[in-house]
Amino acid sequence: MFKRNKLAMLVAEFLGTGILTLVVLSVQRSQLGLAYFVAIAAGLAVVALTYAFGTISGAHFNPALTIALWTARRVKTLPAILFIVAQLLGAWAAYGLYKYFVNTDVQAVHQAFSGRIMVAEAIGTMVFALAWAAAAYNRYETSRFATVAGIGFIAAIIIASGASVGLANPALAVGARAWEVFGKDGWGNYFLGPILGAVIGVNLYGLLFANPDAPFSLLRRRSASAGAARVSSSSSVDDDLDDEDEDDSEEVIDVDKAINKNAKRGSVAPRSAVTVTKSKKSTAKKVAAKKKR
Repeated sequence: MFKRNKLAMLVAEFLGTGILTLVVLSVQRSQLGLAYFVAIAAGLAVVALTYAFGTISGAHFNPALTIALWTARRVKTLPAILFIVAQLLGAWAAYGLYKYFVNTDVQAVHQAFSGRIMVAEAIGTMVFALAWAAAAYNRYETSRFATVAGIGFIAAIIIASGASVGLANPALAVGARAWEVFGKDGWGNYFLGPILGAVIGVNLYGLLFANPDAPFSLLRRRSASAGAARVSSSSSVDDDLDDEDEDDSEEVIDVDKAINKNAKRGSVAPRSAVTVTKSKKSTAKKVAAKKKR
């Protein structure tokens, strides 16, 4: 059985990839279907989705990126597989939803395998992977992380569109019907190309540009403590999915203690006077504290 936070990660990747695919399909198949409009729409979607789901799953939304992080030993095998399945299912669901919206079949992208198309997709995805890895290795907070990832994906689509449809994401290839399992079309164009590019980008940045002593962080999240904001580093995806016994410390308000203090004062204490305690404190300590009062 998955814990709530582990299930939330998979749902976040499913929804994030699905929404991204739906945005790309809607713009790509419209009158504004130029590569620049598709790139801008996709980049803005990545920014918004990273804000929404970044601190939950790490905001991959791309099987090529997940595979690249796996090769760099930043995601373990089981979480990587689960993420890829969720991403592909999200893209497929988006295809079905878009087909329902337009009430017609979505025309498939028929392109035989071409080294030129594969290289274009690889280079475009490598640019995105470099930007994403830079944000992760430099431990950017959510706003900067989302901005860098979004701009990186805009650049990826623009670069790849020079010779291809411009997807830079195998999940988007599923949604756009740019790959057929048993068809004659070249699956290497939009699957193998982005995977090779992402693997090169993530590992290249990690080996040459990242500080070897600096920890790798997917995102930084903010949590409130005693009325003031504090920033803490988020755990990696593989830790969240594999560590079943992890005990997340939450901060709760000891209302009873605050009420007792107010009663002794004979006045209502301001909100800042409410005591914040760690939920990890044992029941015995709480009982002992009440007896002293």
